[in-house]
Amino acid sequence: MGIEGAGLATAIGALITLLVMTAHFFSRKNSLRLVRPGRMAEKSRRVLVTGFSTYYFQSVMKPAASLRISILRGLAVSGILIWLLPVIAGADSLWFAMPVTELAVAIAVTALMHKYGRERRVRGEVRH
Repeated sequence: MGIEGAGLATAIGALITLLVMTAHFFSRKNSLRLVRPGRMAEKSRRVLVTGFSTYYFQSVMKPAASLRISILRGLAVSGILIWLLPVIAGADSLWFAMPVTELAVAIAVTALMHKYGRERRVRGEVRH
């Protein structure tokens, strides 16, 4: 199926995730409620900015770095924190998983951007 199969698998995976997560709202133990979000423009801007770090690495021909950042954010850091924080600090600490993930990824991205920028300047690809 090639790329079509990969796209289909991605869509099916997202749908399954949505169904599993939505099931929580119908549980009797549910403590969360859906509400209409406010300040959508600001929230949309923040969502867009989050993805731009991988675009930087793609634009400077560093696709492996882009992939590492995506995996770091999506699986490694957030997955580990989502699993580990409630075990260590209780269920309420789960809310810190994503902010801590974003902080860790921001630090890693900043370090890599400086590294690749320095390498490009040494090769003469970029002027100060």
